[in-house]
Amino acid sequence: MDMRSELESVLASPVFARSPVQAQLLSYLVEASIDGRGKDLKSYSLAVEALGKSPDFDSQADSYARVQVGRVRKSLDTFYSSEGADHSQRLWIEAGSYEVRLVANQAGKTANRLTDPGKVAAFRRRPGRIVLLGAVAAIAAVVATAVYLGTHRRADPATWQVDDFPTVEVTVHAEAYSPEAAEIADVIRDLVVVGLSNFETTSVSSDPAGNADYEIEISVSSDQDSDVDVVSFLNDRRRGKVIWSDEAIYPHDDPDLRKNLRRAYAKFPLMVAHATGLIHSNERKFSGDAMSPYLCWLRFSALMYDQAVGGGGEFGDCAEEWYSATPDHPIAAALYGWSLTDKSLYRLTEDGHRRTLEDAVGILQNARGLHPESAMLQVATVRVFAFSDERDAMIALADRAVAEHPVNIDVLGFSGLMLALHNDPRGEGMIQEASARHFNPPPWYFVGLFMAAMMRDDDPGAQQALENLSELNHSLAIRPILAAASEAHSGQLEKARKSWEEAKARQPVLRVNSELFFARVPLGPEVTDRLKEWLAPVR
Repeated sequence: MDMRSELESVLASPVFARSPVQAQLLSYLVEASIDGRGKDLKSYSLAVEALGKSPDFDSQADSYARVQVGRVRKSLDTFYSSEGADHSQRLWIEAGSYEVRLVANQAGKTANRLTDPGKVAAFRRRPGRIVLLGAVAAIAAVVATAVYLGTHRRADPATWQVDDFPTVEVTVHAEAYSPEAAEIADVIRDLVVVGLSNFETTSVSSDPAGNADYEIEISVSSDQDSDVDVVSFLNDRRRGKVIWSDEAIYPHDDPDLRKNLRRAYAKFPLMVAHATGLIHSNERKFSGDAMSPYLCWLRFSALMYDQAVGGGGEFGDCAEEWYSATPDHPIAAALYGWSLTDKSLYRLTEDGHRRTLEDAVGILQNARGLHPESAMLQVATVRVFAFSDERDAMIALADRAVAEHPVNIDVLGFSGLMLALHNDPRGEGMIQEASARHFNPPPWYFVGLFMAAMMRDDDPGAQQALENLSELNHSLAIRPILAAASEAHSGQLEKARKSWEEAKARQPVLRVNSELFFARVPLGPEVTDRLKEWLAPVR
């Protein structure tokens, strides 16, 4: 393939289609290189001839052309690590040069197609704002919930002493001399750094050597005659990949410019560092069978956002090992308490069920005394109180958690869920707010919304919650139970019976002792009674 044919393929990609400036510049560089002028190109000629700057442009005082070429380099890397990974050759602009060469695509031969930025969350270019293009790629159910069979090999205890959670470096700069660009860069930097600090499973790096695992790189350009141009990259430094990039244009004369910028970049840390966000979704692709604190948390988060229950299997094993080795670690305690709460559901006797819950409460409460600021510990404790029928303690801690972590959507959503399951009318509004702020709502949001609709005998509302749950294609075990209840209450008895049979297949205890099942799920007594009432025609 010649250079012009390769250029056509590159320009047809979404990476360049959404950035006319980069497409125009790359075309100019390719044509100049084909004509033999590539080695002689200067910043001034690029700025004036390719980028439309006026002839009095001072390339020594303004880095505009050099910055734009840097963006083109990164966009080419993005293209050849995703949809262009199968190309045998690639366009290459060596650092320090403006000449384009056609070289062997060595990176493409070994590229992991799962790193395609188009398969994870992204922002869409829109006038005056950044909006979500799509949800982060669905998290695979990487945790088996099978009963422990004795084949598990315990990790070296020293493994659990290592903090291997990802570190992130944040670089935000104004690329041309402009007071406005500098001001906007400062605002964005503050929003991103403060937002990332709300997540316990990533940390903002202060290492001056630049050894962070990930880099968020955001550049802002603006002058009095042009719109505000914000370009963002998320780089996986350990693997040398750009895993996400975006360019957004904001109209310079928009009276809501700063409001729109704040709104967009207040959400940006969520997309990057949330359990279902870019960094952790990227890391799941490489987690393999190894075990460590971070890899144990990855298994937990994948399970929680797929099923919400799972005390056994790899997650249950690693949670117990990690807590045994480092009982003072807040995340280790939260995960082990969560795992014990789940295991209580499957104890054969009521005494075993009660003692397991008591163990979970003790572990979580002790850890909260050591780490009262941990949002994860608060969520895990709210949950175990709900399972233990400690309604007043659950409500009090949910209120406290939301007050102390107002921007944490997991605290808001999960607290709302527990309140909805106990017929507290505030729960539904909290879930709806969390869902509106979330780019990838977890399935249990819709379980809470179903229960809220059920308590007011709202058949359409319950059906809508089920539809949303079904669209996520998750394996949440309670889904067929809710489907059977909704269908039976709305008179669709044939469908309800099929759903009830599916529920019994997923939950064998329903065939043996359905009352035991209803006694152990974290529902308030009035919610349990209403669910049984809806299910009465098929039970």
